[in-house]
Amino acid sequence: MTARGDTVTRLITLSISTYIGTSFLATHYYGRLYNTADDEYSSIDVERPMTHREIVAANKEAGHSVCERGDMTSRLLSEDEVHKVAIKWYKAHSDAFDDAVLLEGHFASCDPKKAIAGPPDIVARINSLWEAWETMNGWDGGNRIGARAVAKVWDELMKEIRQGGITPWTPINPLS
Repeated sequence: MTARGDTVTRLITLSISTYIGTSFLATHYYGRLYNTADDEYSSIDVERPMTHREIVAANKEAGHSVCERGDMTSRLLSEDEVHKVAIKWYKAHSDAFDDAVLLEGHFASCDPKKAIAGPPDIVARINSLWEAWETMNGWDGGNRIGARAVAKVWDELMKEIRQGGITPWTPINPLS
């Protein structure tokens, strides 16, 4: 049970994908938000309203009206746009979750991820580990002992977050 009183800490993970570089003429980025807490799991596409220009282009390409004002699209133009739309969604919905943290990375990976939104003390703790992980290039950096140490502290922090027992932030040095 993840509880701080009656609150639930959720880890929401933004996963970004694209076919650019692997599919001819691909020009878009896609985001998906994975929401986990306790035994719950759900995911949604990162979407924004289509622009007038996009609606006109889609209707012209189809040869008839397929899109109209208010339609949503998950085809975003850059990684930065995916971040902005995901953070906007997080801010609009974070009141529904106590202490929700928005991470970026593959949702099924247990490796450290970067926190891009959430309570500042939790974001600082997560990002201090993520920075250590990135500095040593994770499992691929040749420092297996250091990577194992960071991964262990990451696992402990994720357990602490899920249990709702967040303690005041202090800088983390996983190698000490």
